[in-house]
Amino acid sequence: MEFDQILVILMLRNFLSTKHFNNESVNLLLFWGYPSDTSETKYCDVQSESGNFESCMDLCLKSNTCMLAFGTDNSCTLCDTYSISVITQTNASNGIKTAIKIDQQQQCPSMQTDFYTRSNTPDKYTLSFSNSTWKVSYGKKCVTDSWKIFLRPAGPTCIKVEKALKFINYADAMNFCRAQGNLIAPAGLQSEHERHFILETAKSIGGAYPTLEYTSVWLTGTMKIACYQQPTPSNCTDIKAFQAFAWQNNFDSYKFAPGYPTFVRPSSKCLQMMIAQKSEDWDGMITNTVLADIIQLLTVPSMWFLAFALHIITQVFQLLISLVAIRKFIIYFYPSSIPRVVDIQKTLTKYIWTLYVSIMMKELICLYRSIISTVTICGEEETITLYSVSQSLLHSHKFLMKVSYFMFNLFYLISSSLYIPVVISLKKTKSLKYSKKSKSQRYIVLQTVAVLFFKTLSTLIISFSYYLGTFGFFSIIAIDIVSTPFIVQISYLCMNKNSVKRIFTEFKFANFMRILMDIEVKSTVEPEIPKPEIETTRV
Repeated sequence: MEFDQILVILMLRNFLSTKHFNNESVNLLLFWGYPSDTSETKYCDVQSESGNFESCMDLCLKSNTCMLAFGTDNSCTLCDTYSISVITQTNASNGIKTAIKIDQQQQCPSMQTDFYTRSNTPDKYTLSFSNSTWKVSYGKKCVTDSWKIFLRPAGPTCIKVEKALKFINYADAMNFCRAQGNLIAPAGLQSEHERHFILETAKSIGGAYPTLEYTSVWLTGTMKIACYQQPTPSNCTDIKAFQAFAWQNNFDSYKFAPGYPTFVRPSSKCLQMMIAQKSEDWDGMITNTVLADIIQLLTVPSMWFLAFALHIITQVFQLLISLVAIRKFIIYFYPSSIPRVVDIQKTLTKYIWTLYVSIMMKELICLYRSIISTVTICGEEETITLYSVSQSLLHSHKFLMKVSYFMFNLFYLISSSLYIPVVISLKKTKSLKYSKKSKSQRYIVLQTVAVLFFKTLSTLIISFSYYLGTFGFFSIIAIDIVSTPFIVQISYLCMNKNSVKRIFTEFKFANFMRILMDIEVKSTVEPEIPKPEIETTRV
């Protein structure tokens, strides 16, 4: 049997309304007032057509997630549980009413009560009154205020937008989220409120990048393998083309940018929300991105091949420079080993191609594992088990790359340091023979200093590789490609100062251009005609 009870409390103008709905008795505490914090009410839903305020209360009663309704006879706003924490009590002059769900009251209270509960629901809360303010305290809350709690079908869910310390790809973003705790997973968009929260938070903490069109926030969800087929299946439209959405059953908030989603292979696809920087047309819209750094390399094969070749050649040169340092050290301190060193040098010269092949194979294996790991994580996972396997693969290849690069750098540093005892010994030698020889060892000193400087710089970049990401990795390669010929050339030029001075003093641009353009200069050679002897006679 449905009945209404209304209790008028004159001092505070509170009303207690009781209704039965869906075989459950629900009480509404009705009073003049409104939610105080506008940053909270923006996550409430304004109802376009509600009639009078009693109809507004009925809408809230019919909703399992609605906690309170506020408005007038001409307006109505519904707020879900966990959205509101403070409500200001007013009087009739303000004209705004608030009705909030509380436990069923067995009888009308004989006096004003300042404390109510809502306990017959999984999302419990209490309502307490003090100094014209109602405070809502929830039984469940997020660990810190940087998280925002939203109601989802599986229960209350905390969402947080985190700014990465570097520009990261999808795989690193997913790994970062899961590393925060066992119950933490990458988030998607269950509701328009969540979309609004993620967009606004990303703008507030992300910072400005005036040189970029957009920045983005990674979202969970990966493209279904079946949607890669050509022609694209009819059931692969919009968000239907994606899968792996944890704790979600609503996808109405995914608004794709024009032309998206795309279904072009060989890349895998991942979801991201665009954040406006220079452009605003796609602000808040969803795209499915290509693994940009891999695809750019594949689409510009000549640049990729050139960079890869330089990287291989640089590593071989660095290895040879280190072997020269070891050779100098052994010959100087162990002269008896010179014949053996010469034999090894001849063998190495003959089979130097094996160094190029070995280093090239190492780099190709690392590149292959990097692409396979990223593609597996980004696009073609179907189970948590597959994700775990691919994460292990990703970590292993990154770990091996860092360890191998660190070991090579350590080898270069140690081998370069072998010049130091040679130079010290030469300085201690007083004989003319070695004092003259020490002049030629300036090359050694300069080369040692240069190697130590550039390798120390590379080591520092490796140490901060997590924060620098892909930029840091390519910075190391660029430093090596530039520094290796620099180490050889600058030390050689400094050693041969007289030759350098001669170049600048006798330099002529015309001669330089003739040599550069391979222009032959024709000159006419004529036989020398002897001058006739003139005899003079003195008269």
